[in-house]
Amino acid sequence: MTTFACPHDLLELKSVESVHGIACAPEWVKKSLLTCCYAVARRARLSGNDIAIGVRGAERNERWAGSISSDDIKMVTRPFEIRTTNRMKPGREIAVPALRNLKSLENQWSGLELGWGPGGSVGFELVTGFPTATHSSDLDIVLFAPHHFSQDFANQLLLSAREIGNAIDVLVEAPECAFSLAEYATSGNGSIMLRSFAEPILGTDPWSFPLAQSARQSPQALSEKQV
Repeated sequence: MTTFACPHDLLELKSVESVHGIACAPEWVKKSLLTCCYAVARRARLSGNDIAIGVRGAERNERWAGSISSDDIKMVTRPFEIRTTNRMKPGREIAVPALRNLKSLENQWSGLELGWGPGGSVGFELVTGFPTATHSSDLDIVLFAPHHFSQDFANQLLLSAREIGNAIDVLVEAPECAFSLAEYATSGNGSIMLRSFAEPILGTDPWSFPLAQSARQSPQALSEKQV
């Protein structure tokens, strides 16, 4: 995985044609990129200086996985940078609860020393100015945690977010994997799902990944855990 871009980063592309495999992609992919030439970095390892990207369409089920060379990236915006890169159009905060919730979370987490910022449709809209968030959109938050924090601390963060609303989903990025803040806060001594660059794995300590304690699970078991 190149260090040029990390999962959740918003990537402004130099051109639609520079996307690998664009000629074979569904018609909506090129149309979407011509309208708004941005993609999100995906969690995948590629060879050389290629970056795994995801392209979003107008519909929720329109998601396409592709790749692009880092040489064809015009700009990279990380989630914690999005909070100061606001291209939101007038009236959107009134129309979209998730945008209002982000403002409330800024107040709740004003003293938080860890880096964090919006992902998903809210992050995409704030960077691009393109109205991707809807009235029913959840607020997806990416929290960067290079060092271990306790479950008690995780629970404090979770409770502070839920004071604003239940439609706030926090994903924690440890150095080698990602995990749900809510799952970690409430897991006790049990395992949680760790999203690695290879495949999802169940483990008890995200900051010690990978270790023998992270046991591989069947696709069915992991699917059931995500429900």
